[in-house]
Amino acid sequence: MTVRDWATDYDYFDAAFVADPHDVWADLRDRCPLAHTDRHGGSWMPTTYDLIAEIAYDTEHFSSRDVGVVGAGENRPLLVAPPITSDPPFHTAARRLLLPAFAPKAIDALEPLTRGVARELLDAIGDAETADAAVDYAQHIPVRVIAHMLGVPAAMEATFTEWIIRVLPSGPTDPDVGIQRRERCCSSSASKSSDAATVAASGTTT
Repeated sequence: MTVRDWATDYDYFDAAFVADPHDVWADLRDRCPLAHTDRHGGSWMPTTYDLIAEIAYDTEHFSSRDVGVVGAGENRPLLVAPPITSDPPFHTAARRLLLPAFAPKAIDALEPLTRGVARELLDAIGDAETADAAVDYAQHIPVRVIAHMLGVPAAMEATFTEWIIRVLPSGPTDPDVGIQRRERCCSSSASKSSDAATVAASGTTT
């Protein structure tokens, strides 16, 4: 369906908007800084720094429980990734737990690993005539480093990478695929958590 008015009927899956949203944002900043649409379950789109900051800090009226571009909808599982998907007061506690892992000395210790991952990815591109800097290189680096920080087993690296790279970016380009992958991710995560709890309780290792 063609967008009638970006202020009241925007569609973030519109091909033109996905390719270049800047003209739309500029237009909305001038005439309607807070746009709304009923498409895809309904949403609001603030287009100025002041509005975005006001919403971000107003935790009484706005929540971070669902950070997806497309809402989870009724009876849909929510991805749980604190502190990104948590509200105060739990957000504060979750953030405090992460601070030591991201202290300057802790991050410095990850430099050799990060450089190694970067070199490995570049080697994989090799002499290819073309490559996508995001898909083939950049998006893999933070995922693989964080997987290491979390102690994700090497055998699960491909699965973990798929959860992050395939689930999160797919929403803005294909809502149906995004929802399917989110459900698969939540189901797989719950299953593996259950397996880990069982192993821990039995005192065995695999």
